[in-house]
Amino acid sequence: LVNGYIYTDSTEFMSAPQTKDATGTSDATLDDEDYVYDNFYEQTQRGIKSEFRDKYTDSAAMIGLDLRANEYKNRSVYRVDQAKISYFPVYSVTPSFYLAGDDKSNDTTDEYVYAIYGEYKYALSKALSLTTNLRYDKIVYDYSDYLSNNYKEDFQTYNYRLGMNYKLSKQSHIYINHSTGSRAPTVSQLYAGDVSTWGDTVNNPDLEPETSKNYEIGFRTKRTKTLYEASVFQIDRDDFIMKTSGNYGDTATSDQWDNVGGAQHRGFELSTISDLSKEYRLNLAYTYLDARYTQYDNFGMDLDGSPFTSVITNFDVTGNRIPRTSYHTVNMKLKYKATQNFSITGEANARSSYFADDLNAVKIAGHGTLNLLADYVKKSKAYELSLFARVDNVFDKFYYNTARSSSDRNEDGVFDAEDLSITVNQGRSYRAGVSVKF
Repeated sequence: LVNGYIYTDSTEFMSAPQTKDATGTSDATLDDEDYVYDNFYEQTQRGIKSEFRDKYTDSAAMIGLDLRANEYKNRSVYRVDQAKISYFPVYSVTPSFYLAGDDKSNDTTDEYVYAIYGEYKYALSKALSLTTNLRYDKIVYDYSDYLSNNYKEDFQTYNYRLGMNYKLSKQSHIYINHSTGSRAPTVSQLYAGDVSTWGDTVNNPDLEPETSKNYEIGFRTKRTKTLYEASVFQIDRDDFIMKTSGNYGDTATSDQWDNVGGAQHRGFELSTISDLSKEYRLNLAYTYLDARYTQYDNFGMDLDGSPFTSVITNFDVTGNRIPRTSYHTVNMKLKYKATQNFSITGEANARSSYFADDLNAVKIAGHGTLNLLADYVKKSKAYELSLFARVDNVFDKFYYNTARSSSDRNEDGVFDAEDLSITVNQGRSYRAGVSVKF
């Protein structure tokens, strides 16, 4: 197998509703539809992936190569004049304001990935099989920006997986897996002091990749036309990358990104796929997740209620639930195949409540939504034609796509729901598309 690809994406959007004029004075008469920044984001992903597979009497093997050359361009420009605020004394910086059209940020990151991996599967008996794989990655960053910052960094990671599958019968299996994972730090974390536009943050080029250890045991069985699966899992994350004051914390002194945290995800998953009849298919999945910090002992927050002083209160939030993780998540799909080519699918999603903050002080209520999808697919020897139409959030349910809170944003000396930063779901939305494969 040899597969080459190029994916591109270009996005433009406005951000930061304007609340202050060019002198830095709050002005309630400003147009609510005007924003401070124009943002332009482009990414290009290129790669080649190749695999060679072979099988033998009691075993099978695979070796693969994964090469990537990705480019990410990010630019943010001031739409309106904005004051440069320095509290001691006010407007002590020169010039005292940014002009419309000035760059807030303008950078390019080239990312190169060189990976080789392999897998070996061996039948220890007719019922018991062993699978093992190993992957090596070399990740290279090449960063430059409009301030003449240029950085090159590379990371090397090794990850593996060990798994066993035991066949109880022709229809039933028990499996167990142990695997590792890693995540390399970003340039904005390594050199936050130079590339970050917010806060008093210093560089830390000695950051190491995050690592994780994953454990899973499960059971899979098929009865008539229904497949059932259940699994229990645990993921331990070490060398968690966060700021020394916490990812979103405040500090009275210089801050930096460091390998100072840890987290654990525990839970179980249940799923079933059932051909109810020739026309109907049901997919149902449920996840229970308990995600908590195992190390997070220095979360800082400014609670003195004054914009001109900074008195930091530090909290140990080790053991707290990780924000925006729900205990319960349910997904259900019911597909009706009206004809050989045309089908309609109803999809229901629901999640329970979650915390928006690391202190676990602000709870967001759970919600449920319904989506509808209709698709038409026609295949021939020469091409495959696909048409689809989709309605998301059919009942126009009001809820937050994201909700986070990490500081006393309204500076009233109290940390509560009034300090939330939210992205509201857009409500009922419609999409349609067509694709042709030759």
